[in-house]
Amino acid sequence: METVRFLLNNYKPFNNRKTSYQPLYDLECNDIERLRAAVAKEGDDIYKHLPGHPCITGSSVVVNMEFTHTLLLYHHIHEFHKQMGGHTEECDKDLPECSVRELCEESEIHAAPLFRRPIDLITWRMIESKQGPEHDVHDVAFLFVVPGDIKFNANPSGGKKEIMWMPLPEFRDAEYIDRNKPTFKNNPQNIEYNQRIYEKIMWFKKKYYH
Repeated sequence: METVRFLLNNYKPFNNRKTSYQPLYDLECNDIERLRAAVAKEGDDIYKHLPGHPCITGSSVVVNMEFTHTLLLYHHIHEFHKQMGGHTEECDKDLPECSVRELCEESEIHAAPLFRRPIDLITWRMIESKQGPEHDVHDVAFLFVVPGDIKFNANPSGGKKEIMWMPLPEFRDAEYIDRNKPTFKNNPQNIEYNQRIYEKIMWFKKKYYH
């Protein structure tokens, strides 16, 4: 698999040079340093999602061709909407391929990311659960642009049952998780994440679709 070290060496945090974005940009820089530290400590084990150890996931930020909606999956177990994605597998040659496979498995959508460069890197702190001890999940997201009428079908395994197009302004203003559900430890990213992704989507729209 293409190494995370290569990705980190070639990824620059998004910054649209607007003052309003700076705190979100600083949070992403902090997450990148947390990932660097995890890679230095774990090496290739970061791909194996070992219990209690930091792991890496690939996810898809899916928007329609008009850049008005984003496609989200509702996770009934955790009770929140999320991008489609998951842990790396041995069959994945790199993180973009991981995001492609996960998108297909969870929605039956066959698509490729707009760029091999990630749109976002974020670290979530997962609390102890039946799946294992508390640990960090480092998610690498890629941007997908698909027709608004594309056919999709949610994979019912793991409690993932509904997929919906959400208007981007609604997505921007919604909390990424239900804070009453103890899925993630509360940290600033839980609130700012949607705003961060929204601003990046709008930047790509302006740069490449106007």
